[in-house]
Amino acid sequence: MIYRDFQGKRISALGFGTMRLPLARKDELRGAIAADKVAGKAAAFLYVLLGVSAVRTRLSSLPAREVFARHGVAHKCDESCSHIINRKGEGICPMEKAVFDIDDPVQAKAAILARLAEMKK
Repeated sequence: MIYRDFQGKRISALGFGTMRLPLARKDELRGAIAADKVAGKAAAFLYVLLGVSAVRTRLSSLPAREVFARHGVAHKCDESCSHIINRKGEGICPMEKAVFDIDDPVQAKAAILARLAEMKK
C-alpha cells in the first residue's frame, strides 16, 4: 500500500469508483481514500487487509461500520443499512453471508475466497 501524509495523518492512496461519487464538501474526509458506492462487511475486511486508512461510501452496512471502527479505519457514508442484499434483491449478499460470523480479517479473506470458488462451480 502506498501512503501519503495529509494534514498530519498517514492516508492510504487507493481509490475505487470515485467518478460516481459526488464532489467532497470541505467538511468531509479528504485526501487519498478508498471510495466506493457500497461497502458491506466483506468489503470492509478487504479494505482492512489492504491497509486502507479511510473509506468514503454512499451506503454501508452496520456490520461494515463495526469492522471499520474496530480496525481504526476512518469511515464516512451517506446512508447505513442492516445488510447488503444480493443482485436479485431476494436475500443477503453471498459475500456477506460468507463473513457473517467472522471477526478476523484473515479468516474473512479465506471465507470470501472459498465462497468465490464455490460460486464458480
